[in-house]
Amino acid sequence: MHPPFVPTKYRPFLVEYVTLAKTRLADFKVAIEDMGLYEDLSSTKDALQPHCQALQDVEKAVQIFENTGKVPAVVLEASVFRRPYYISRFLPALLTPRLLPETPDSHMALIDALKRAEKIPPNAYSRFIEECQSVKEKFLRGGRPETRTGDLREPLELLKAELRALKQLVTDQGMQDAVPAQIAIISEKLAAVLGPRKDEAEAASLSLRIKLNLSVPEVPQQDLEVISLLLTAFCQNIMAASYFNPPDRQGVWPSLFVKMLCGHRQLLSSLLSRLCQLIYHQGPSLSEAHIIGLAVFVVHLNEASSLIPEVDIYSWVPHGVTARGLSVAELWDHLLPCRTGESIVFCMR
Repeated sequence: MHPPFVPTKYRPFLVEYVTLAKTRLADFKVAIEDMGLYEDLSSTKDALQPHCQALQDVEKAVQIFENTGKVPAVVLEASVFRRPYYISRFLPALLTPRLLPETPDSHMALIDALKRAEKIPPNAYSRFIEECQSVKEKFLRGGRPETRTGDLREPLELLKAELRALKQLVTDQGMQDAVPAQIAIISEKLAAVLGPRKDEAEAASLSLRIKLNLSVPEVPQQDLEVISLLLTAFCQNIMAASYFNPPDRQGVWPSLFVKMLCGHRQLLSSLLSRLCQLIYHQGPSLSEAHIIGLAVFVVHLNEASSLIPEVDIYSWVPHGVTARGLSVAELWDHLLPCRTGESIVFCMR
C-alpha cells in the first residue's frame, strides 16, 4: 500500500535503478506515462488512445476486484510507482460520473476500497459523489447521464459505457421506466460501432437468408468482439437482476434488448453463429450463470422470430444435418440435440 522502505545508505542504488529503468524504457520508445496497466506490449494491434486504455484498465481492475474481493496489486503498484498515469489517467476513468445503483456494485466497491487505502484524494472523491448526485437528479427529471465534455471515447467504449448504465437500471427497482430509453441509446451506439451502411447492403439485409455451418460456425473477427460483449452484458444483467426477481419476472428489458439486436440485421448471421458455438459446441462446459442467461436470451429470441430471416443449416461432417428454411424456433431442435447423457442434462438445464 506504501512505497517500499529503503535504508538511507541504499537509497542512491534505488535512485540509480529507477533512472536506468526509465532510460531503458525511453530507448524502447515506451512512454510510461501513457502505457496502460494491462496493456499487451506484444500485441500487433494499433495502440489505443490513452483515455481508452485507461477505460480498459478500469474495466479489468473492476473485474479482478469482483472475482477476488481485493484491490489488484498492479493498481496499488501504479499508485506508487506510476503515479502520473494513476492520477491523470486511471483515476479520472475510474471516477467518471454515472448513475449509482442503490446497492453498491463492484465498480463502487473498488472505489471505496481505494478510498480506505488512501489511494484516492479526498477532494477527487467528493467531486465524484457530487457529480454522480447531479447525474441522478438529471435522470429523475427525465434526462439521462451525460458523458464528460470532450470525452472522445471510441465507439466500442461508448457502447460498453451504455451497457454498464443499463445494468444499473435493471438492478434498481425505481428506475425501470428509464430502461426503454437506455436500450434505444445502446442501439444508437451499436449502430455507430457497426458503421454506416450502403443502400445496397441495407436492401440485401432485408432479403437475407442466413446460412449456418453446424460443424464449423464462423464469426467474423470484427463482429465477434461486439457480439460477445452484448451476450455477456445480457447474461450478467439477468443474473444481477435475479437478486430481486427471477428471470421470468424482470419486466420488459430482456425482450426489448433482444428485439433491439434483431433490428441490426447485419449482425444476425454472426449472432446465430456465435450461439451455435456456445450452445452446440461448448454447451455442457458453460457455467451455470452463462446457461441461465443464454436460456433467457433464446426464449426472447423465439418471441422475436418474426424479425429473424429463415435459416439454412448444413454440416461438413459426412451424413451431417442439412435443412433449409428453418424458423429460429425450429433451429433449436438442431442446436440442442440429445446425443449423450451429458447433452441431455445440458438441454434440461
